[in-house]
Parts: sequence; C-alpha cells; structure tokens
Amino acid sequence: MSRSWRAGLALLTLVLAAPLISAESPVKQVAITIDDLPLGGGDGGPCDFQSVRRITARLLEPFSAQRIPVTAFINEGRCRDMTPRELRAVLDMWLDAGADLGNHTYSHADLSRTPVADFEGEITRGEPVTRAALGNRDRPLRYFRHSFLHTGLDRPGTPSSNFSHRTDTRWRR
Repeated sequence: MSRSWRAGLALLTLVLAAPLISAESPVKQVAITIDDLPLGGGDGGPCDFQSVRRITARLLEPFSAQRIPVTAFINEGRCRDMTPRELRAVLDMWLDAGADLGNHTYSHADLSRTPVADFEGEITRGEPVTRAALGNRDRPLRYFRHSFLHTGLDRPGTPSSNFSHRTDTRWRR
C-alpha cells in the first residue's frame, strides 16, 4: 500500500471516528426537592421555632457541604406555632444553604377535594413569606407544586397517575 493510500486511510479513519471520540455522553440531571416545609411529614412532631430550626440545620448540612442544589416547597400554614418572622428565619436558612423555594399551598390542600376558588386562595395565602424571603435576595418565586401531586379530577377517558375517576363521593385509585 502506498504512502498516500495509508495517509488517506488514516485521515478517513479519523474523520469517521471523530464523532465517536468527541461525542460526550448526555448530561444526566436529577432534581432534589423537599416538600411540606417548614417541617414535613405531618407526623405530629414538634413544630415550634427552636425545634424546626434545629431539624432544619441538621437536614441542610449535607446539602451545604456537598453544594447539592435543592428546591424546598413550603406550606406556610404547616407550623401554626411559628410566627411569620420565625418562618422567615427558617426559610432564610434554606436560602443561605443555596436552596430555591416554592409554594406548596398554605395548608397542603388537595385540589381533587377542594373547590377551585378555595384552592386558589390556598395558593395565594401560601406564598407571602416565601415570596418576601426570595425577593429580599432579588429572586422570584418560580415554583409551585400541587399537594399530593394531585392536579384535579380526571375527565372521562383521560389517563391519570392520581385518581382515575369519581363515583358519587367515593374515590378510586
């Protein structure tokens, strides 16, 4: 094989292999979210400011240490023992750790069981402290998450991962 053929073959090999060599694997991403703040779970645990602050500090440690992005969804009416000022202090802890915040309704209302007008009130009532905490850092309130991930009743023939249909007042999954 002549020298020019070998050079041509080498060049062809590089041209054909270049997309394989330079192709990067797709970037994989995952979103980490935590719901029902300031204290999630509804397990009846202590919901006073000092307890919530202590739990929040422990929860945020790995996110801060590893610089893991997280979005926290807030139910502003979840801990009724806390004042708006105390709630704001807890939300500032999340923001200081690099988290973003979203609205999760005031009291974790279920859209599938709440009249639309009432649910809209839940959304509006569930954001003033969160919006103020974000606004103080020139950040907008960008996220809303439906409670229970329910987005309302299904229409006949519409598939859903929530409730499939309603019969009278009984719900079926």
